[in-house]
Amino acid sequence: MNVEVWSDIACPFCYIGKRKFEMALEDFEGKNDVNVTFKSFQLEPDAPKHSVESMNEKLAKKYGKSVDEMEAMQQQVAAQAKEVGLDYRLDLVQSTNTEAAHRLTHYAKEHGR
Repeated sequence: MNVEVWSDIACPFCYIGKRKFEMALEDFEGKNDVNVTFKSFQLEPDAPKHSVESMNEKLAKKYGKSVDEMEAMQQQVAAQAKEVGLDYRLDLVQSTNTEAAHRLTHYAKEHGR
C-alpha cells in the first residue's frame, strides 16, 4: 500500500496528524507492506520571508478574531500536540515563507537524508 502525506513544515496540525498516523501504523498488522512518501505543500505560498507580526496577530487578522482568542486557540493546539508526545511552544513561532525549508528537505532527500 502506498500512502502519500502532504504537509507544510510550519503547520502544527500536519505534524500532529503525522504523529497520529505513525502511531496507528505501528499497530497496523500490515505495516511492513506500507510505503509512506512525504510530499511538500505550502499552505501560504505568498507569505513573506520576514514578518513583524506575531503569529497570533497574523492569525487574528486572517480569521477575524482577537489576539486573545488566537492565544487560546494556540493553547488548545499545544494541548492536542502534548497528547501525542509533542511539546509545542506556539508562543515562540515566527511567521515566514516555507519555500526554502521545503527546498532543503528535497535536497536532503536527494542526498539520502
